[in-house]
Amino acid sequence: MDDGFGTDLKNKKILIIFTEMDDWNEEDKRLSVLSVEELVKELNDVGLTNIFVKKIAEPIDECFTGFDPKETVVFNWTESWGNDGTDYWTIPDRLEKLGFVFTGSSAACLRETIDKVAVKKKMIELGLPTPVTKIYDSVDSNGWKTFPALVKPAREHCSTGITRDAVVDNEAQLHRRVEYILNMYGPHGVIVEDFIEGNEYNVAVWGNDTPEALPIGMIDFSTFDDYHDRICGFDAKWVEGSREWVGTEVICPAPLSPDMKKKLEEIAVSAYKIFGLRDYARIDIRVRDEIPYILDVNSNPDITTSGGLVRSIRKAGYTYGSGVAKILEMALARMSSSPVLKYPSSRSSGLSPLI
Repeated sequence: MDDGFGTDLKNKKILIIFTEMDDWNEEDKRLSVLSVEELVKELNDVGLTNIFVKKIAEPIDECFTGFDPKETVVFNWTESWGNDGTDYWTIPDRLEKLGFVFTGSSAACLRETIDKVAVKKKMIELGLPTPVTKIYDSVDSNGWKTFPALVKPAREHCSTGITRDAVVDNEAQLHRRVEYILNMYGPHGVIVEDFIEGNEYNVAVWGNDTPEALPIGMIDFSTFDDYHDRICGFDAKWVEGSREWVGTEVICPAPLSPDMKKKLEEIAVSAYKIFGLRDYARIDIRVRDEIPYILDVNSNPDITTSGGLVRSIRKAGYTYGSGVAKILEMALARMSSSPVLKYPSSRSSGLSPLI
């Protein structure tokens, strides 16, 4: 493992940017600031001190006043825009137009991968393994006959809308859940897929020219007897101390045979390349009867110290700071090829897989 980095990064400004949702309360804002402060300290600890922090708000371009794209690497920690928690792409799109290099995937990739229907279709077209799926845009019968099934929103993230009730056992439950998702999360559609009863693996991947799978995490569902509970839903990810949180411990590195480990790594890296992911991402996979199925392609995974990506980075032998420094270097490597269009001056303030 090489946790060093060149002098080029030390000679650049590092600009950490983040956003706040319109509906955040004071506690949400406080936790966001604490996460940023933690990252700044970790970067300081590895010798990176020329760090600036900006909360992005309208007008977007003025937030970058005084930062020269030729001298600045942006750590993109924006995960929303306005009241849309799924809008990952608005800020990256502006960064691209302004000529800045930034960590993470491109605006186009972020926009594509938040659309779970588009992701499903692309996986199927290009031969990536994924559960049998149907798309619902109304509560009308759509011919689904495979149970149990998992019902989830087509354009949400962070397991929003996924609870034990999302695992349905018959047509009546299916239609009730489809109706609930449409009413609750809007007109983007509902994904219904074969529920893969088996172990779930988080495969973090980073890099660009030669992407590398990091140590794999396995979600341990062994405390739950009922398969309706053996899901990584919203509460399991975000409600600390809940039954779901406590019952979904992650084992990393995952206990895998060499053959299965290689298979999961190869599938994850293939997905990473096919979707044009950049710098870092996470591919979520379940295995049933020794067959892997991709559940999700996460182009913008949680990169706080409580998230699975950082867990895998640490298991690979990096600190939080040295791992993020490596990601910043990946972005810096694009600087010579990033066109500067404009930047603010100091004056600008049968069942086939998809059926």
